[in-house]
Amino acid sequence: MKALTLAFAPPEHGWMVVTLGRPEGDARQVDASDVPCDSLTLLVSAMHALLTGAAACEMEWSLEPSYEVWRFVAEASDDLVRVEVGIPPAKLETFARVPRRELVTTVWRALRRLESDPAWSSSDAWSWPFPSADLRALRDELDRSRP
Repeated sequence: MKALTLAFAPPEHGWMVVTLGRPEGDARQVDASDVPCDSLTLLVSAMHALLTGAAACEMEWSLEPSYEVWRFVAEASDDLVRVEVGIPPAKLETFARVPRRELVTTVWRALRRLESDPAWSSSDAWSWPFPSADLRALRDELDRSRP
């Protein structure tokens, strides 16, 4: 079975392309803005909440003027997470169902790649500092919860 994928283009002048790929092969692309919310920190926080047992959590990407919501909902089996995406007020669509730990690991790896991008040395790349400490805390939680 193919895995969910997540990729970030380097941030530039407050914008970043985020691509979420389904296990089936198609993808959803978001042109995210850095205002008004710190979406990267929200994403790390959502993954930490999932990893520590939250039944559901969500984050949003600013699209100026609208926004896209990514909601993560634990399924009855508690191992699978339903990933729902969409632009309110439309109903969110189920994008994928993936194992909880696999989802968190995929997001963590994608964020680590983004963190190492030289674009972060530019002061106008993104309005918010990269959430390095939060990402380290997520890695520590992944290590602690390893089966």
